[in-house]
Amino acid sequence: MGGTLALWAAAGATVRVLCMTRGEAGTDRSGLVAPGPALAALRTRELQASCAILGVQPPVVLDLPDGGLSSFPPEQGVAAVTAELARSAPDTVLTLGPDGGYGNLDHLAVTRWVAAAGVPRILHATFTPGLLYPVWRGLRRARFAGVQPGLTQAHFGHPKADLRLDIGPVAHLKRAAVAAHASQLRDADPNTFLRPGLLDALCAEERWTEAPP
Repeated sequence: MGGTLALWAAAGATVRVLCMTRGEAGTDRSGLVAPGPALAALRTRELQASCAILGVQPPVVLDLPDGGLSSFPPEQGVAAVTAELARSAPDTVLTLGPDGGYGNLDHLAVTRWVAAAGVPRILHATFTPGLLYPVWRGLRRARFAGVQPGLTQAHFGHPKADLRLDIGPVAHLKRAAVAAHASQLRDADPNTFLRPGLLDALCAEERWTEAPP
């Protein structure tokens, strides 16, 4: 959603990013930083740099357990999101849709929390059908426990979108923002994001579906 954030910021909107975790349970693709506090600090700096590139406000990070949001008490998750949204009173909240992007369990939990937080307007990021299915399939083959099992290609994406934004004018910012997350990239190359070639497909337009009121 970096293109949408950059376009809105350039148009004069106040754009804030709320991140639930610091990514401490992930992996540094360079192999230099171990999971835990050091990786959390690195991932936080990368997110701050990414937001600066997009021209949005510095991110707010809630320090919830990375990789553990699906088992985190949902009432506490909803309360945390509600409290942060009350501080900024946004007109619109962007989040991932009911596919969690690629079935990521943390993403799915956050989408549920946002839905329960009483936001006036929610836009779900939606992708062309099947675009992220290979990502889910690759993670399942790698026995990664952080994605929902038992999904099929039909689960991923949506053929229609309520809003389709041409992000061509800010695609360079989106690529640079992805590149800022170097610990998640092979050889710090943004074209390795999730799977080779995916970023190209995500830099032409961004698609959104209006969540039910």
